[in-house]
Amino acid sequence: MKDVDTRYGVLKGVSYLDRYQDGALRNCVLTEYQELLTTVGVLVPLFQDNEVRRKTGKPITFHPNGF
Repeated sequence: MKDVDTRYGVLKGVSYLDRYQDGALRNCVLTEYQELLTTVGVLVPLFQDNEVRRKTGKPITFHPNGF
């Protein structure tokens, strides 16, 4: 697991990450509880699989500008 710095704070327990060609963070999968303070409030990304059937995807996805 690694930590990744974002404009919303440090993401801890990152088990997978993908980056854009310029190196900016595209998306990631977390294994630890996180609270990210955003302009619209606190975001708590999915960090564990509770075995509920759902569409696959990455819990956090960033636009190329970092938002």
